[in-house]
Amino acid sequence: MLQQYKMVQQGEINMALSAENTYDFQKDPKASNSVEVYPIDNTCIALKSRIKPNTKITISNPVTTAVVIRPFTITVEHSETEDEYMATSSISNGFELEVSSTHARESYLRSLVDDLVWLQKHKEELSPAILEELHLLESYIQIVQ
Repeated sequence: MLQQYKMVQQGEINMALSAENTYDFQKDPKASNSVEVYPIDNTCIALKSRIKPNTKITISNPVTTAVVIRPFTITVEHSETEDEYMATSSISNGFELEVSSTHARESYLRSLVDDLVWLQKHKEELSPAILEELHLLESYIQIVQ
């Protein structure tokens, strides 16, 4: 297990570091997002990716760009019993499952923007609990175009 952990750790760090600024189209060095890898238990590895302010996230349907206004952390976990990675954070109840940690993180960021667009569009119809989720997302991510 330790050898597998080291292999995953090295591979994931290299993958994650090469994905720095994935969402920052201006290549602002202040927006570099760091990644930490640590074992949870014998069957699970986790990555913590800190998403910094000024990180830009773009979705294509509808074409929308958002910017991170407050830092937050995405946790990406992989289980040896499953062949997928799950991305989550404290700013949303949602999650994304993907085949790699980088894809999970990218998909999760895009899903946050997609959720924000949808929630803002349907703001008048939302329950108080869902409105709280909207306000939480808006305190971390802002639509800029």
